[in-house]
Amino acid sequence: MVAVISVAASLLFAGFGGWSTAQRPAFISGVITDTTGRALPGGKITVIAEDGERRTTVTDSAGLYRIDELRPGRYAIEATMPGFDPRTTNIQVLPGSDAVWSGALLVGAPVGEPSVERQVMHFTGSDALDCGRYAAPASEAALQRSLTCALASAAARRPFSVVVQFVDGGTRGGEGLIGGSDGDVYLLTYGRGETSFRVKPCASPQVARARFTCQP
Repeated sequence: MVAVISVAASLLFAGFGGWSTAQRPAFISGVITDTTGRALPGGKITVIAEDGERRTTVTDSAGLYRIDELRPGRYAIEATMPGFDPRTTNIQVLPGSDAVWSGALLVGAPVGEPSVERQVMHFTGSDALDCGRYAAPASEAALQRSLTCALASAAARRPFSVVVQFVDGGTRGGEGLIGGSDGDVYLLTYGRGETSFRVKPCASPQVARARFTCQP
C-alpha cells in the first residue's frame, strides 16, 4: 500500500518571523491519502528550517495539512504515519509561494525485514528527489512525467527515485528507476513481501505498456 502526498490546504500556524517586506511569508500544504484515495488523518508533518527550528502539524480528517508563515529558504520535510516508513525530503520555499511536496509513504516491512523504501533510501541517500510513487495500474502519462523527472535529475547528478507497486499473477512486487549523484540511472525491481530487491544499470530508460524498460 502506498500513501500519496499532493496539493491541498488546511491548518494555520504562527510563523518563524523576522523577514523583510521583500520576503513575504510562504507556506507548505498537502494531503495524505492511501492508494484508493482514502484520506489518512493523523499523519505527522514536520518542517525543519536550516537553522534547525521545527514546525509540526498533523493531517485533519480529510488528510489535509498546511503550515503557514514560513521564511523563504530551504527546508527539510518529514512525513510519518503509524505502519509506514518515515520519509524525508528537502524543498526550496520561495517568497509568498505555495510549496507543495508530492511524496509518498510505503508500508513498513515486519521487524527485521528491510522494506523497499529503506533500501531505496540506502541507495540514493535521504536527500533524493521523489519523482513519483504509484500503485498499479499507473498511467503511461504519469510514468512519462516521472521518467522526465528522473532523466533531468540524472543530468543534474541529483539523486532521485520512482517506485511503482503492482500485483502480477497474484505476486506482489514492483519496479522503478533510481539514481545517485553519479548521474547514472538504474532499474530496480522487488518481489513478494518487498524484500527481494534488485538493481541494474539502465542506460536508456523508456516507458512501454505502462512499465519501465531499458533499451540497449
